[in-house]
Amino acid sequence: RRKSPLISTHLPTHTHKHTRQVIGFPSQEFKGQEFSKDEDIAKFLDERLGINRKDTPNLIVLSRSKIRRGKLNPIWKWLKDHSDKDPDMKTRWNFSTIFIVKGNRVNRFDDVKFDEIEAFVSERTRIAKM
Repeated sequence: RRKSPLISTHLPTHTHKHTRQVIGFPSQEFKGQEFSKDEDIAKFLDERLGINRKDTPNLIVLSRSKIRRGKLNPIWKWLKDHSDKDPDMKTRWNFSTIFIVKGNRVNRFDDVKFDEIEAFVSERTRIAKM
């Protein structure tokens, strides 16, 4: 099994005195690619990507929910409503990323490459070490 590049490369669990917590929002709204049962999602993440509570305690994967239309996951909705982007902006990518940084500022990334997200995390880590 291979480790998820999102966890191992792009989001360090600890930097300086700060902990990074990642929340996954599985959703069936992206071409039906998600499993229908939460147990199957957990099994896939563990067996294929090495994501589980023991090995990746900084990653919480929630139950499958909606993040694009209809009754949205309430955590996702709050994050979207409080982000630096228009809350009505469509979530077009199943790897949309939202960061809450010091001062409760919520930064949202949609339709970007991982290196842009990594640059943001690196910059925030550099600032935190000052």
